[in-house]
Amino acid sequence: MRAGAPNFISAVMIIVGMMGYSYGKLNSYQGSAFSYAHMIQAGPSPYLFQSILAGPARGLAADINVLNVFTLYDRISHHTIPDKQLDIAWQHLSTHLQTASNFDPYFWDTYRLTAGLLAFHKGSADDAVKLMEKGSQYRSWDWETPFIAGFIAHSILKDDQLAARLMKTSATRPDAPSLAFGLAARFLNKTTGENEAIQFLQYMKTVLPRDWHKAIDRRLKRLKQENRSDAK
Repeated sequence: MRAGAPNFISAVMIIVGMMGYSYGKLNSYQGSAFSYAHMIQAGPSPYLFQSILAGPARGLAADINVLNVFTLYDRISHHTIPDKQLDIAWQHLSTHLQTASNFDPYFWDTYRLTAGLLAFHKGSADDAVKLMEKGSQYRSWDWETPFIAGFIAHSILKDDQLAARLMKTSATRPDAPSLAFGLAARFLNKTTGENEAIQFLQYMKTVLPRDWHKAIDRRLKRLKQENRSDAK
């Protein structure tokens, strides 16, 4: 789902203005080490400047920022950016993702790239989770974005309280798999206790079709068994 369709004049303005400004800098990558350093220091165009050029063409502005993410990552992965500039390049990649989300918070590619690139770069997982959590607030039908964000919160940030909240959000979305509410219950049990985990599963039993009830009952039984074993 994308933001409204741009009119012709705005489309021309954003293509000429933003692509000329941004891609001109990015194409300078093929020059000397000084050109790389200059581009990295200059950084992405400010969001306000892009907004003025974009006008109603916000979806196109989001696309261009995502294209800049691909271009930057290509340069990073092919080692065409000096090592001393790599951290700054990653910061700019993060900025492009955040700007794309600002222009079109429903654009799924933004969060897919955030999970695939930014989340696993050292020191960037927190920014990635925050951006994906923001996206999940807009994409209210999407169970995958909060689910993946919850996994990153657990596995990289080691924040099971945040993971529990995100998994709980994922589990209440349409078409969420049993794995989502199973993990949500597990994290809730670990961070807030057995009672809340059981209440959550019992609630899910009231809102999900009967086909799901057996899986929930199995999870409830396993949860109680695990807690009894831990108590011994």
